[in-house]
Amino acid sequence: MRHRGLLLRVAASPVLLAFLAGTPTPAESQQDTLTALIQGVLLEVESRAPLSYGVVRLLTPEGRIVSTTQSDGDGRFSLRTPGPGAYSLQGHRIGYETKESGGFSLRPGQILSVEIHLSPAPVLGDSLQVLGPRRPTRATEQLIQGRLRDLDSGEPIPYGTVSLLKNLLPGTDQVNVESQVLTDSLGTFTLITPLPGTYRLRGERIGYRTTDSP
Repeated sequence: MRHRGLLLRVAASPVLLAFLAGTPTPAESQQDTLTALIQGVLLEVESRAPLSYGVVRLLTPEGRIVSTTQSDGDGRFSLRTPGPGAYSLQGHRIGYETKESGGFSLRPGQILSVEIHLSPAPVLGDSLQVLGPRRPTRATEQLIQGRLRDLDSGEPIPYGTVSLLKNLLPGTDQVNVESQVLTDSLGTFTLITPLPGTYRLRGERIGYRTTDSP
């Protein structure tokens, strides 16, 4: 399975965590008359509530992914095809079943409107400590604020895990998790270091590759 990329940005210092980059989403400034445009919305099958930050892929009849995009805050998305031909769509979101449409054909310049309905499929994750109301930092503490982003699209990664790590012994890979928080809907997070020292940050999200900072 190919993993997508994460970018972790920290406001206090220019720390960038580059996770493994995946297939980039095409971004075209103007419509090519030889291509077709697919516009649609990702919905929860029973409530018909829009599903934000879901993944929609355009596939060839052989199952090859030719284009990928992400639904916005209202569940809407758009994909431009590389050219006319036969395709299918695949919708995916964490906590929902992956669904693939039947095959369809597109003509040059055609605009197709679609709805993709996904059924819930809960994912059991690890226990997470969510940061509560902010408190004043003590003399030995330091505040770290940052944002978790998709490396390819630059979109914020909501509900990802960011951990503060500290080496147990110098020169070893053994680490202790000093603190762990969940990013909010905008991908932002806040961590507090308990004592002066050398730390690392770890970013995690289902569907992305886990990587530690220097």
